[in-house]
Amino acid sequence: MWSRVGRGKQRNNLTIEKSSDEFVSVDDIDFFGPSSESCNRRYLVAWSDCDPSSGRGGFRQEGPGTYILAEDCNVVAIGKAERPNDGKVADNGIFIFNDWMLGEGLKGTFLAFDKSGANILRHRFSANLFNNGISCNGEYAVCQLCNSDTEDGGVLAFFSLIDGSLLWKKVPETGWADEYQFNVEQRLLTLCYREMGKFSYHFDGEFIDQAKWEKVSFERASGFELHLRAKEKLALARIAGDDVDYPIILGLLKIALQRGIDQYPNEQAAIYRTMGEINELMGQTAEALALYETALMLNPKVGLKRRIAAMKGGRA
Repeated sequence: MWSRVGRGKQRNNLTIEKSSDEFVSVDDIDFFGPSSESCNRRYLVAWSDCDPSSGRGGFRQEGPGTYILAEDCNVVAIGKAERPNDGKVADNGIFIFNDWMLGEGLKGTFLAFDKSGANILRHRFSANLFNNGISCNGEYAVCQLCNSDTEDGGVLAFFSLIDGSLLWKKVPETGWADEYQFNVEQRLLTLCYREMGKFSYHFDGEFIDQAKWEKVSFERASGFELHLRAKEKLALARIAGDDVDYPIILGLLKIALQRGIDQYPNEQAAIYRTMGEINELMGQTAEALALYETALMLNPKVGLKRRIAAMKGGRA
């Protein structure tokens, strides 16, 4: 079932009153809700995830919410969507919403309209919607999906609002962003994070800040994550048949031991085992044996008793 969206109606005789905390009201239609302005401050979009007939908001089985678009504080379009949220508007009056939709289930519909309220785009996903963004010129938009066990789980979807099409969707390497910036001239989409900085993707979906991301993610990674990363690097190198830089991977594992795993002896044991395996691959048997014994001391069930016995010339 598609989201029920009504075409916006021209209402030039209504005026928006701004309240605190980015909320606005329109007294003549008993409207009150959060809002967002365009980059040039000419347009304002506001929404109410509430059924005005019942007064019920949030999760519900029926009763659509309301959205409005204002130009220079005068309402120019009013419409209905099931559960409109996260409104954004461009400098030309094109605006978007995440429709969280009525009823149960992981689902959401991304909506876009022109300044008259005519629907430009309506794309339904099999996952809940997290946030979105629109370019200042109204040509492009994105929305981030939450986790689900479908093909839409965790993806970032990139749209052209020129023709109302989905250009691509992918799980972003950098995770879910807090905000989005568009550089139309350079065709760059930048994902902005409050704690990690900014990372850019081409409009074709290519991630172009890989080196920067690896540095930032390494600095923030836990010991568990670094151990996993080291094992992935080792496995990928073996598959590709490349020369493996064992000292670099060992260095990664040594740092992992210092990253918040003091209270997790089983994880420490697993890291020492991986380090032992790498030393054994390097032909450094004595070092490998010492690391295996450390792992076994931390976790007797680490799975090394037979290997240690064999290396010592004994029997399992």
